[in-house]
Amino acid sequence: MSKRDDMFYYLRTEPKMLSIDIGSSSVKFLAIRKDEDRYILHYEILDENLFDLDQEGMETIMPNIREIMELLCVKRTTPTYISFSHDIQIAREENMKLIMQELKHQWLTIPFGIKNDITAPGFKNVYLMTPQLKVEEILDLFKGCNINISAYSVSPLALPRASNALFNEDDWYDTTAIVDIGANEILCCVSAGYYVLSLQKFYYGGNRLGEILAQKLSLPAINSDFYKNEFETIPQVIREAVMRDFLYDLKNYFSALVIERDIIPKRVVVSGGVARLPRIAQYMTKAIKIPTQTWGIRGAIHLKHSISGQRQFLYDEPALAVAMGMLSKDIVMVEGPTKGSSKKIIML
Repeated sequence: MSKRDDMFYYLRTEPKMLSIDIGSSSVKFLAIRKDEDRYILHYEILDENLFDLDQEGMETIMPNIREIMELLCVKRTTPTYISFSHDIQIAREENMKLIMQELKHQWLTIPFGIKNDITAPGFKNVYLMTPQLKVEEILDLFKGCNINISAYSVSPLALPRASNALFNEDDWYDTTAIVDIGANEILCCVSAGYYVLSLQKFYYGGNRLGEILAQKLSLPAINSDFYKNEFETIPQVIREAVMRDFLYDLKNYFSALVIERDIIPKRVVVSGGVARLPRIAQYMTKAIKIPTQTWGIRGAIHLKHSISGQRQFLYDEPALAVAMGMLSKDIVMVEGPTKGSSKKIIML
């Protein structure tokens, strides 16, 4: 059987499970199949911000989602795990009421434990919050596409698992910061093994990088193709200056962790759509003075892409970290919605 025939053979079989990561500029679909001693992954990326769609927009996008489900051979019986990576608020218990009053949303809240420090046993109560109404609208959209929602969650719960997928178990408990850079937000999760030590969100992402770059180059705007095709043609000194400006707040955050809490990340893993930027790990290592690598799981799992082959996958791989982390065990999720039942927190 040729490689191409082999690819389409697996696309005719139902996945073992499906993960959907809903971000601020795209939706990532990751289907996993088991074949003897290896796993086969297929993915698709839909460039759409579901949070910005009204009811008419939701109905318009449904044929695109159905087409992807058909391409990935997803059935009504396929367990599906959904993660929301956009519009997440991080709140301590005492600040929740204030946030709710200011933003005037009904919120889906998920309790989240952060270890006080590396040696102390206790956990602080932190809540991850996302707008309840929008979550329900998006879940209804997927249910309307005949998708079996087994559970759903928010991306901070998946990031430590995505990070651990890169390393051997002996290295899991080295303090690691995974920095997920999306179009409009940066989420940084510092963990040691399964213990989350710190969680920080910055309310900007690739949009700000574009603004800094446009200013440095005296251009009116920067489009997404620029990063893939032209970024490396810019003089290195300008590239490094742009990344220093973009990562300034992140560098200060890591410095504060060292000074205030004695947390020293041994390494940084960068993921998200912006992590597809060529050589971003090298620029981050210079800017924040911590060894950085781009997220990826090549070598740990057998990987394929349904259409564009390995080259396209190598480009898109960093954007799939949350989707992959959602397929790991021991993530706290909210049970999939069923009529007449209340939502509850479960452990998978």
